[in-house]
Amino acid sequence: MGYTQYWGANKRPNEELLTDVKSIISKAESQGIIIRGWDGNGEPEITADRISFNGDEATNDDYETFMLDGSSSFCKTAERPYDAVVCAVLLRFSHDDPSFEIGSDGIWDEEWKPGRQLYHDVFNEEAAKPKGL
Repeated sequence: MGYTQYWGANKRPNEELLTDVKSIISKAESQGIIIRGWDGNGEPEITADRISFNGDEATNDDYETFMLDGSSSFCKTAERPYDAVVCAVLLRFSHDDPSFEIGSDGIWDEEWKPGRQLYHDVFNEEAAKPKGL
């Protein structure tokens, strides 16, 4: 087992959420967090069918692929830097739809701080704590 984020099913991104995810990734990259494609290389996939990314394999900051495609899932991030992006994206989905379920091995006031800060840096507002955290 490892440090993991979990989320519920039946949520696909609308155009606004796709733009928000791109903004989160852009801000993270401006802060030194490198986001790559599913395998830690190339570009992340941000489409209406799937959001898929990982950390950077070249710097050993990759772990498991984050993939949000409308089904329940999880992503072990091992607390690599890209975990902040995973958390911020999940928080934005929860902001859009408060019934979107999020779970975590992390604690809101501890491991979720970097993701919450990234969320704040992008949207200039505090993220609401989801029910599952």
